[in-house]
Amino acid sequence: MKFTPKAFDKTAPLTRRYVGQIRLVQQRPDEHFFEARYRWITREENGKFYGRAPKMGTLISHLKLKRDADYHPEKLLPSTTRVFPKAAGHPQIK
Repeated sequence: MKFTPKAFDKTAPLTRRYVGQIRLVQQRPDEHFFEARYRWITREENGKFYGRAPKMGTLISHLKLKRDADYHPEKLLPSTTRVFPKAAGHPQIK
């Protein structure tokens, strides 16, 4: 998904309240476009957040099940990661 810089203004930085949730996040802002990805934010240690990405072929509607087989291994999220709000017009996982 590609967004304009205007969409990036609606994002919020990662905080502890997002741990355990599957959210649409913006990881690395580039000069010309922004790519949004779904991530399961699993834990936070010393201000650093860890997340898991869904595997190819996993349906968005199945992400909320949080099955171990549907996600890649846990990795450190970049410090520039920002979270899109639920009202941004994109499907969110509850």
